[in-house]
Amino acid sequence: MEDASPALWLVITTAAASGLLASLVGHALLGLPLVKVKVRHDARVDRAGNASVLSYVAVTNVRGRPVLIDAVFILKRRPKGGPGLSRPGGWEFPVSLSEGEAVKCTFEREDYPSAVAVAIDSVGRIWPRRRWLRVKRRALWAGGLVGWPWQRNGPTDEQIERLLQRTRELADRRPPSTPPG
Repeated sequence: MEDASPALWLVITTAAASGLLASLVGHALLGLPLVKVKVRHDARVDRAGNASVLSYVAVTNVRGRPVLIDAVFILKRRPKGGPGLSRPGGWEFPVSLSEGEAVKCTFEREDYPSAVAVAIDSVGRIWPRRRWLRVKRRALWAGGLVGWPWQRNGPTDEQIERLLQRTRELADRRPPSTPPG
C-alpha cells in the first residue's frame, strides 16, 4: 500500500500541472485576435426598378483582444508586374476593431472585377493568414529585390525613347487648348 502513495501524488501533481499549462496556453491562444476579411457583392433593386450592385470589403475582429487595422488592400493582377496592391482613395485607415466589431469599405466592381482583399494590422500580420505568402512575394517583386535582369536598375535607353515617342504622339493628337481670357 505504501508503494502506491507516491505514484498517486505524482499523478495528481502531473494532472494539476498539465491542467494549469493547458489553461495558460488556451488563454494565450484565445486572446490572440482572429480577423476575417470577406469581399461581398450585394445586389440591390431600388423603387424605380433599377438594379445595382454594392461591392464592399468587410473586415471583422471575430475574437480576441482589440486590433488596429493599418491598411486594407485589394490584390490586383498587373500584366507588367508590380505589387498589385491597390485600394480606392476614399478608404480611411487606421481603424481600431474590438471583439465582434466590423468595418465595411465599399469599392466599384468595375475597377476590381475579381477582388481578393487583404488586411494588414499594426503588428504587420496579414489577414487572412493564408495570403501572407502572396502579399510578401508581391512586395519583394515590387521592391526590385526579385526580378528578371531586364527589370533591374530602372528603364533601359530604348524604353525611355519609346516613352518619349508615345508622349509626343499623344501631344500631337490632342486638340490645341484655347488660353483663358
